[in-house]
Amino acid sequence: MGNAVELKLVDAEAKPFDLASLKGKPVVVFLGFNQCTDVCPMKMQKLSIIRERIGAPFHDLRILFVTLDPDRDTPEALKAYFGSFPIPVIGLTGNATQIAGAAKQFDVFYETVRYSETEYTIDHTASLFLVDRNGKRAGTIGFDADEAEFQQKLESLLK
Repeated sequence: MGNAVELKLVDAEAKPFDLASLKGKPVVVFLGFNQCTDVCPMKMQKLSIIRERIGAPFHDLRILFVTLDPDRDTPEALKAYFGSFPIPVIGLTGNATQIAGAAKQFDVFYETVRYSETEYTIDHTASLFLVDRNGKRAGTIGFDADEAEFQQKLESLLK
């Protein structure tokens, strides 16, 4: 259906991560940042809700969170952030070039918006990207997708 996806980043254990290691598993990829105050936590919350509706098949799904803020989202920060989540999430980081490459594969827009020299946020595309069991793009769940669409697309990916 879509293009093959390549992600070679660093996980929350500071170990190299390659998306190819998940071949055979359906994958959801979200690009965001830990200090996001609304969009990122909301997407993760929605995934938790949908997990309850889908039930056991949801456990086959792998959820990847690729940071758009590698300066603040170190492996340690990702581990602390996702350690308390109700669903398992693989937090990924890398250098600016690796992050830009990941964003480009999914056509994700992101831009740092500075409030001061040390304070900033990141405006970014807030979609979830679906990758099938063969490592190919298999669709998108847009920011404004309702729960029915969200669930239908995840169930389709899990088949």
